[in-house]
Amino acid sequence: MTPPSSDRTYIIDDAARLMGVCRRTIYYRIKAGQLMTTKRGVTQRVTEESMRALGWTPDSQRAVGRG
Repeated sequence: MTPPSSDRTYIIDDAARLMGVCRRTIYYRIKAGQLMTTKRGVTQRVTEESMRALGWTPDSQRAVGRG
């Protein structure tokens, strides 16, 4: 069963903290197309949906692989 889609987004620092990786890894994954982002004003935000696609869940807040 797929969890419902979420419109929630996170700033880069929060996404990195929640996923257990560094900011640079978040930027690499954005560039590779593994994480999707939106712009809110001048702030780039990572979508929760793309974080879930990499295996992250808000309940466990576990790391989903480094590098």
